[in-house]
Amino acid sequence: MIISKRKIWTTSFYKSLVWLILPICILGNIKSCSTYIEAGEHLTPYSVSVRGYYRRDGTYINPYKRRPPGGAAHDVPYENTRTYMALLFFVCLIGDTISIVFFVNMGTSKIKRLQEINKEIQKKKIEEERKLLLEKILEKIDFKISPHPTIPQNLKKGISSKCKFCKKHISTEDFCISFFAVSSLHCVCMDCARIRESLGRNQPRTKYIDEIQYFENYQKALTEFISKFHAENETVAFKFKDYEIRKIFDIRFKNHEHSKIEEPKKPAETSFKLPATNNTVRAAITRIKVKSSNVFAIGYDSNAKILQVEFKNGSVYEYYEVPENIYVAFMNSESKGRFVGNLYRYKYQQI
Repeated sequence: MIISKRKIWTTSFYKSLVWLILPICILGNIKSCSTYIEAGEHLTPYSVSVRGYYRRDGTYINPYKRRPPGGAAHDVPYENTRTYMALLFFVCLIGDTISIVFFVNMGTSKIKRLQEINKEIQKKKIEEERKLLLEKILEKIDFKISPHPTIPQNLKKGISSKCKFCKKHISTEDFCISFFAVSSLHCVCMDCARIRESLGRNQPRTKYIDEIQYFENYQKALTEFISKFHAENETVAFKFKDYEIRKIFDIRFKNHEHSKIEEPKKPAETSFKLPATNNTVRAAITRIKVKSSNVFAIGYDSNAKILQVEFKNGSVYEYYEVPENIYVAFMNSESKGRFVGNLYRYKYQQI
């Protein structure tokens, strides 16, 4: 968008009426000054000299000059005219100032508004060019990720907490190992998880070997992705920073993981049947709606240890002998769809 400042100032000049107000006020200033001076020429001069004298109280009055008799009455109309002309002069001066300020403010505000619109257009244009460049770069990069079908159960991302050992802050962009112990949630950063032999009571490091291996594969894939991204980005106009590339990688990583999520299939070797005595338990389980792209609602019976998962396509699966801490971890998980893939170890059937 081309901004014509000359056209804007011309339009503001006519719309602000400065072309009408300013000449009238200037003429008022000129007329008031000339009338003020003319009235001053008709004033009676102080021509009568008075000698110094003593008052009755003994104070001495210095010599001074005054108007002749009748001069004060003669000067009254001229003094009033001078007062009115002085007042008119200041009124016209205020009118001059307001009209000029209004004209300048109208022109500058319109120019500023058009400049902001121009910046928004340029910003959108740059974003579109940046998006096209990003698509071209991503088409040339082979996206490889961990061999695991889903993220291991205790490897979490999106939790804002502190490490149990080093007390380092874990941001929502960092991975950590999360587990329940003594009815509380513990988080361990990946640096501590890789060097410590034990993460807590009955929590050896070998228990989380899949999580650690998955994180290392993720870091390796991220490093390769960043290096390839910089190698493919040959333009100087658009430079992507590492944290921006990491966000792009995480989005593709999340889409890659979601594309692998499938509903559990029935085992071929056996078909587990719910005993007839548990039909009342099945009916009594209340399912809670959750936010997920695949899972619609989750229900759990702590006495029978039955976990029900209702998918958005209408199918419902029951999992048996599921501990309560698994249910709690399921409800608190960032991705319910990924968590379902870890429930294959329990007996289940579609109801």
